[in-house]
Amino acid sequence: MIVKCKGPRIWELGATQTAVRRRITPARWTGRTLSDSDTCVINRLYAALAWSAIGLGLLHIAATPRYSRELTQAALWFASGGLLMILTGVLNLLNRTYGTAAPGVRWAATVTSAVTTAFGALAGALGRPTLLEFAVVLSIFGGCTLCSGVRAARLPRVAV
Repeated sequence: MIVKCKGPRIWELGATQTAVRRRITPARWTGRTLSDSDTCVINRLYAALAWSAIGLGLLHIAATPRYSRELTQAALWFASGGLLMILTGVLNLLNRTYGTAAPGVRWAATVTSAVTTAFGALAGALGRPTLLEFAVVLSIFGGCTLCSGVRAARLPRVAV
């Protein structure tokens, strides 16, 4: 399903037709909202970050046999990190779709993403990953944290 991104038009926010024709933005409107294309880009970025978190979690679970050849408690803990990433990504996808209508989903996604980012930073500081691995994990989950709090990243209100 393809969703066309739409946002408020400049004249819907109280600007005059003259200001629209001249492409002059009134002072009271400056900084209050984003253009349609900006909203669409942020919305798609949020979707890409959430799907990247799910993909990273699947990759993390798939790498568990390489981490430990036998099924041990340490291997289960390693796999549970991938499960956390998958669930964080799914919660961010839910926030993207229903966050406007369900504020509880919005708060849960923001807090979960922030905790996962902090946990990834702490694990990276203790585990000594490569700089690329550390940057990928922090950018995916840090991006999810930032996007989960931005109204433009969520789809318009839908019936629940």
